[in-house]
Amino acid sequence: KPATFHVVDMMHDHLRKRILDPHGNIYLEQLGVTTKEGYIKKRRQDKYRQINKYVEIIDSILRTIQLPESFNVIDMGAGKGYLTFALYDYLYNNLKKKPKVLGVELRSELVEKCNAIAQKAKFDNLYFEQGEIKNVILPKIDILIALHACDIATDDAIARGIKGQAKAILVAPCCHKQVRKSMKNQGSLAILSKFGIMEARQAEILTDTIRALILESCGYQTKVFEFISTDHTPKNILITALKINDISVPDLSILEKVNTLKSTFCLLYTSPSPRDRQKSRM
Repeated sequence: KPATFHVVDMMHDHLRKRILDPHGNIYLEQLGVTTKEGYIKKRRQDKYRQINKYVEIIDSILRTIQLPESFNVIDMGAGKGYLTFALYDYLYNNLKKKPKVLGVELRSELVEKCNAIAQKAKFDNLYFEQGEIKNVILPKIDILIALHACDIATDDAIARGIKGQAKAILVAPCCHKQVRKSMKNQGSLAILSKFGIMEARQAEILTDTIRALILESCGYQTKVFEFISTDHTPKNILITALKINDISVPDLSILEKVNTLKSTFCLLYTSPSPRDRQKSRM
């Protein structure tokens, strides 16, 4: 028999830090991420990690640009509002800023639900409006976000950000149907279309490369990177663009690279169906 007993401390040496505190968080509870007691639900752990990672990335970007105490953030295709709420919470409560955050969403039932949650959380300068990304009436844009807006809805968001002279544009593209339908591999490139999954990935790379180049041609410093593990979501590419040059005419040398890509892959524009025009992220 042992002469003495040693009690092992079962606590971890380091507690994992999260930007957003789940305890007492009204919107996380209302969105089904946490229990009433403030614990992350087992099936919502991935969503909670995604939200924190988004906010962490946005925080690093905000520290590199000059913003007044009060500024406008537009979330295009806000969906159920996970990031919209989290971003407002972080900007207002952690950074002590006074942002005005607008979530644009096509589905009226989600708009009503999110506005009700915003009232419960007492987020006075957070509101949601029903509308399409392409033509919704917007205030001045300081930061534009579009996460998982389907197909060319991402392009509509980028176009609104460029036209509105947004200081920062962040998009996480979803499906890439438009380019895949138009893309034609010829000559030595034809073999790339043999396997469907490779063709799909090629369409993603081609689409997002063109998007990044167009942003660069309009005076933005652009980066493309994986922001979260594919274990959490396969749609894990994030395009970030910071306005560094105020130019009235796009850089033609960069647009020439875009035209070369389009010519190489025989990209032809075809009008999208009404269903493809606008799909918000889930």
